[in-house]
Amino acid sequence: MSKKIIISLTLLVSIILSGCGTPATDTPATDTPDTTPPPATVTTNEDWDLMDIKAQEVTWTEGKSTGAIGRFYTTKIENPATGIKIATYLLTPKTGSGPFKTVVIIPGTTNSGIETLSEQKEQIQNTIDKGIAVVLFDIDGRGNNEGTENLNGFDAQDGLMAISLTVAKNPLVNKDQMGLISLSYGVAMGSGMVARYANTQPFLWYMDWEGPVDRYGITGNCGENASTKNFKAQLKKSKSNLKAGDHLCSEDDFWSEREAVTFLAKVEIPYQRIQGEIDHGGNPDNSKSITAVNAAINGISPWVRLNSEEPNKTFDYDAPPTYIEGSTSITKIPAYAAELFELFPSI
Repeated sequence: MSKKIIISLTLLVSIILSGCGTPATDTPATDTPDTTPPPATVTTNEDWDLMDIKAQEVTWTEGKSTGAIGRFYTTKIENPATGIKIATYLLTPKTGSGPFKTVVIIPGTTNSGIETLSEQKEQIQNTIDKGIAVVLFDIDGRGNNEGTENLNGFDAQDGLMAISLTVAKNPLVNKDQMGLISLSYGVAMGSGMVARYANTQPFLWYMDWEGPVDRYGITGNCGENASTKNFKAQLKKSKSNLKAGDHLCSEDDFWSEREAVTFLAKVEIPYQRIQGEIDHGGNPDNSKSITAVNAAINGISPWVRLNSEEPNKTFDYDAPPTYIEGSTSITKIPAYAAELFELFPSI
């Protein structure tokens, strides 16, 4: 029996016992050009170029702990799509022999796992202090890795799948209690992987922190309000140097691998969205969170929630929810991770 079916039955019983009504199904406004999801160019699993990805036999080496953070292990896991060995890092609590509940964290933008460890050290420490192990990694072309930056497309997603299955075999990791967390643009890699490999991915739930979910949000409304000041100048660069936000909205082939709004509709596990009042990108328009949540609710996930709102509640762009105050939303990740493990224990 699949994770989706078991979770759905559990939620159905809870709804019957609590007398809850049917979740709202408001339709997002369609007159806001920078939030309307684009036509989906990836619609079926047959279009997703799936690989037969298996866990790999690897050796983990214990290294020096980073500051107060717990035990630190490293290994290399091959990306089956590219052949590149991906530097992967496992941080566990200092005490206890495991296996530990574990989260895999996808870096934001094109950051590496090592950069994320440095930038989000407090959040990682707080997560480990809750008895949860943390996995970070340097995907192709980042950090300690060779290879070409794929901007979170299918090659990066395939690499993430290999990492996830291989990490699950580590005796310090509880393979039945794993969660996936993406930061910012990491949503493209995370949502893409759990949607494409829905039947074989190892995660109980997926959490997305303030990720831009369509080409409009990533490019600054297709360049009209681009977050990159020199957007037009960026387009003159060679393709290998372009960031995702520098690609034209007309490049359907490119976006078909990286537009999270498409994938979120096909995520089969519980989905938690975290969104602050002040977005980390400095954009005062937080409607991307409504786009994300509505897409997942109108898709096939059995449980979807924005911050601590009522689960499976859709939102209207003209009546947005109350967001986490200020710019502190990232500090909520450890607490939400612990809560999700309680809500959705091992299956």
